[in-house]
Amino acid sequence: MIAQPLDGARQMSAHPSLFVELNCAKAGTGCPGDSDLGFEPTRSQLGILQHALGIRIRGDKSYRNHFVAGPGHHDYSDLMALVRAGMMREHPASQITGGDPWFDVTGSGWTTAFDALPEPPKPPKRSRYDEFLDADGCLGDSFGEFLCGGRLPEFESRNDLRRDDSGRLIWITEYRMFRNFDFWTRDVQGGWCSTKKDAKASYKAALKASKEKVTP
Repeated sequence: MIAQPLDGARQMSAHPSLFVELNCAKAGTGCPGDSDLGFEPTRSQLGILQHALGIRIRGDKSYRNHFVAGPGHHDYSDLMALVRAGMMREHPASQITGGDPWFDVTGSGWTTAFDALPEPPKPPKRSRYDEFLDADGCLGDSFGEFLCGGRLPEFESRNDLRRDDSGRLIWITEYRMFRNFDFWTRDVQGGWCSTKKDAKASYKAALKASKEKVTP
């Protein structure tokens, strides 16, 4: 059970030492001395200090200073080790804390917690698709239009009457893929094919040939 900030924790200060002085003065106990110089908190103990202060990465600001846990809690032994090292203090249980003691971080614990904070993760590298999603359709309705603009390849089709092998007249549909250079002209164009798949292959061959022509 995590209770609301108690006693000195309500008097949060931007300066750790001032916070500890206020907390100690209210408790009437006097401030603890420096922590045990030979004590090296474990990763889980650092996590307890940082959780009590509400911090996770470098640059975070603390908005609290309390941790509620009693005997039998999986963090209790680590809390008591931090108390013995002078990095936390234990306060009596009350009805507000659900019958469990509560702990706060001392000045030395505060410094240890902040010094051990990891650097913020680097922002993920943005892809062109991320930029397309952020564009919200302003640069084309599809990803292909976003990448190519008006030069996105298109299909065109034509219908024609042809005689089949038996001599009957039948309607056939053919497809061709092309790319516009500007509004009036095309710079790449495949051949007419009976399927879009074949038309696309024809376009790719024409595109490859056009690139080879301009290669010095």
